[in-house]
This record gives sequence, structure tokens and C-alpha cells, in this order.
Amino acid sequence: QLTQGLPQRAPAGAIAAEKAANDYSKYAGRCEGGPEPPHCRASPPGPEEVVLWGDSHARAFAPTIEDAARAEGLRMRLYTQSGCLPLLDVDRKAFGKEPRNCRPSNARMLAAIADNPDVRIVILAGRWSLYTEAQPAGPKEAAIAYLVDDKDDRLSQANSRRAFREGLERTLAALREAVGPEVRIILVESAPEVEFSVPTCF
Repeated sequence: QLTQGLPQRAPAGAIAAEKAANDYSKYAGRCEGGPEPPHCRASPPGPEEVVLWGDSHARAFAPTIEDAARAEGLRMRLYTQSGCLPLLDVDRKAFGKEPRNCRPSNARMLAAIADNPDVRIVILAGRWSLYTEAQPAGPKEAAIAYLVDDKDDRLSQANSRRAFREGLERTLAALREAVGPEVRIILVESAPEVEFSVPTCF
């Protein structure tokens, strides 16, 4: 107990991985459901803002994006909803489960972006590959999640990919109309999917 398990017995990489396993974002469990919570705006070095819009994976990216924004003299604002990609008029659905209605929160977030004159960059991030690759959401989640919309609510990989593509095109068009040509829109790719605890590899 006094030596913390003699960590010197393990390689430095293994110790770093073990520490990272419990290194959660300071925004975890916070900033949920829309643009209202004041703590979801980083301390401002200046008036111009970067908006990060997405699901819980986007929230995990937030500390890194916050640091990058601050380095550029910008402040970050975080709009997230767990289980909801930043896609307009698209729902998440799985076999045997009620669909998750992400439309109200996404509509609120788009409206907040449109009403904010200080926005200079909008970043969209999420767990895109969960819905396009038809993979289980993790070892504890047996059901595969799909994206559906008003055009087609069938649960299939092909339809999920179509709903994703059209939802993204619709969202980008709505964002561009809302913020104008001067605001940059950035799309962040999915983080790699790992179905096991990485530190156990060491």
C-alpha cells in the first residue's frame, strides 16, 4: 500500500496507459442537453467562440479543443447530448428499444449557434462509425444502433448509412445558412473503436 503496488516493476508505457484508463474529461456528466448550462462555456480569453456540437464522444474531445481554442485567443462553447449525433431530423434506433429522439436537442443547438454572433468556428464530432458500420455499441450493449429518418425507418446498415449521409448534408446546409460563409465548419472523424480495456494489453 505504501509503494502503490511497486509501480517500478511495470514498463513506463503500461503505467501511463493504466493512469489514462481513469483519466476522464472534466466535462464528463456535464454540459448535457443543450446550450444553457453556463459552465459549458470555457473561460474567455476573448469574445470570439468555437462551438463544439455532438454526442458524448464530442464531450470527450472537449479539453483538447478547449486548449487549442484558447491558444488561438478563442473561447469554447460546448453543446452535447449523449447518444445523439449532431445531425438534424435523424433518430437513433435499435431492435427492441424505443428510438431516441434527438431532434429537439439538435434543433435547440442549431438555433443557439444561429443566434450567437460571436461564433467563428463550429466543430461537429460524434461516434459516427457506430451507426455506419453496424457494430455493437460495446461489450455491455448487445443491440446494434442504427440511424433512421422520416424517409425510411428500417433497421439496416444500408439505410443507416443513407440516413447518416443525408442527415449530414442537411445539417451542413442548415449550418451554412445559419452562420454565413465566414464561419468555419469542421468535421471530426470518429475515434477508433476499442472493445477491450487498452491497459490490459501491457
